[in-house]
Amino acid sequence: TTAFNPTASPAVTTTYTVTVSDASACTSVDQVTVTVSNIPTANAGADKTICAGSNTVIGGSPTTNSSTATISWSPATGLSSTTAANPTANPTTTTTYTVVVSDGPNCTATDQVVVTVNPIPTANAGADKTICTGGSVVIGGSPTTTAGNTVTWSPATGLSSTSAFNPR
Repeated sequence: TTAFNPTASPAVTTTYTVTVSDASACTSVDQVTVTVSNIPTANAGADKTICAGSNTVIGGSPTTNSSTATISWSPATGLSSTTAANPTANPTTTTTYTVVVSDGPNCTATDQVVVTVNPIPTANAGADKTICTGGSVVIGGSPTTTAGNTVTWSPATGLSSTSAFNPR
């Protein structure tokens, strides 16, 4: 071809040689290598749900198919590492994390994972009570917890119910 700057689209890494000749038959030779990198995959893993104050490991298994790729997670808030394949996430609020996998210039892939943070339910056993032998008293706070939560009292000995909000 006679183009001074041809476009190269090799399927595999290829070294191209350019030879320049002038009218006096003087020549100069140079080479350029076009490296072909595979397009990486990015797998942020399945969305996760945690309780406030807990943590979870994010990232796929594997996070990428490339052993030479660089990994970058964002935002950094609540992450043990922004460059690990599978960092530990400990966000304080529900957070969408994005992983960017790069393997050479312009060879990137991205994926996202949502870590949903649920609040810790309130448990209120109530004030300490005193009874006489053979007596009974209703225990539990006012309220013990909010509607929709389950309650388990232990030990079961002496209780009218282990699952009532306010057992006797």
